[in-house]
Formats: sequence, C-alpha cells, structure tokens
Amino acid sequence: MLRPGVAKRYARAFYEVAKAEKTADVFASDLKLITASLSSHVALQQFLTSPLIPGMLKQERMSKIFGQFVHVKTMNLMQVLIASGREAYISQIEAEFTRYLADDLGIAEADVESVIPLTDEQVEKLSRALSKEAGKSVHCEVRINPSLIGGLKIRLGDRVIDHSVLGRLEEFRKRLNDRTLVNIAAKE
Repeated sequence: MLRPGVAKRYARAFYEVAKAEKTADVFASDLKLITASLSSHVALQQFLTSPLIPGMLKQERMSKIFGQFVHVKTMNLMQVLIASGREAYISQIEAEFTRYLADDLGIAEADVESVIPLTDEQVEKLSRALSKEAGKSVHCEVRINPSLIGGLKIRLGDRVIDHSVLGRLEEFRKRLNDRTLVNIAAKE
C-alpha cells in the first residue's frame, strides 16, 4: 500500500530543486509525460512496478525509454525511486509536484461533481465564485456523478463543499439517527 507522505516528501524535494534551477515547468511536463506513458501502456506500468524485475534492469529500460525526452534531473529522480523500491509512487509524486507548482503560481484545482454536464458558462461562473473565495485563480475539473441525485459536490484543496441532494439526505439521516438515539436514551 502506498503512503501519501512518501510521495509528498519526494515531490517537495524535487520541487525545491526545480525552483532553485527555474525548471519547474520542464520538470512538471517531464513527470506528466512519464505518468501518462505509464497510464497508457499497462505493460510498461507492470514492468516498472513488478517486484520480480531487478532494479538495475528497470533503471536501464527507463533510461532508454525516457532518457532522450526528459531532463537529466527528472531521470535521476526516476533512478532514485527505482533504487529505493518506490517507483510505484511516480503518479502521486507528479500530482503533488503539480500542486506545489500551481500553489506557487496562485492557481487552485477544484474537483466538481455534478449529476448533469455543466455548460461552459456555468463552469466559468463557478470558477469565478471559487476564485473569489479562495483568493487565487481556480480551475474547475467537472465530473459526472449520477449518485449525487442533484446539486454539486466540490473539493477545493482540503475543503469539501457538498451541496448535493445525496449529501443533504445523508446529513438528514445522521440527524434522524442522533435524535432516535437521544430518544431511546431518554426512555431508559
């Protein structure tokens, strides 16, 4: 099982190097290339994360595949991850690195769940409202989730704003259960 703290430490260290060398955009695109390649090529992902394949072979193959396309420091990161048996963390590291870069640029990502597709105008209006509240530019990534029944569920950083029918029903159920328990306790 992957531990999120591990990915954050690697991403933070790599981001500090990127900031110092003013190569954050390059490193971000390198990490995106690697994670996109792993996502779209299951065999490559299985090869990289297999405990049966020696690390030296993994390092050699990854260098051959990505060496000419990514910055040498990005390749060094991959080599370190493989050598320490943490190659499975690359996707989490990419996500954290991207978040650090966005934070420094004053950009936040909001995950928006909706029952129906939102129009461009609705997404823009929501983005402006969230930007005003967050104090930074907010980009909304909208996903369809029919289980919400109606309304929206928004994740902005560590905050969850649940204005869905499902969320309201669950809140109502919880209050109803609490009252039932209070009534039962009062009768005893």
